[in-house]
Amino acid sequence: MTDNTTERVMKIDLYGEFDLSRRDELTAALEPAATADLAQLHFIDTTYMDSTALGCLIRLRKKMRDHNPQSHIRIIAPSPQMRKLFDIAGLLEIFEIDVDRAG
Repeated sequence: MTDNTTERVMKIDLYGEFDLSRRDELTAALEPAATADLAQLHFIDTTYMDSTALGCLIRLRKKMRDHNPQSHIRIIAPSPQMRKLFDIAGLLEIFEIDVDRAG
């Protein structure tokens, strides 16, 4: 049996610090992934996220799940600081974390 379906993957690179002052920029960057099956968020030199930015990621997940209940978000190459933030916020259970991939 052959599965002819293709997964719609959206890759988004995130750089720097994300807080309330960059909410609109982050929301706009994430918006194209709302209908993706997989959103790969590459945390390239992302050093800080506040609750506003985490809320943007959670809203993206909801939009994706509304479109396709099987969709998911993969956080790629987060720094130890960012991994700790996701752990403390209890988000390791809803986001897939890929610490080994840089690309």
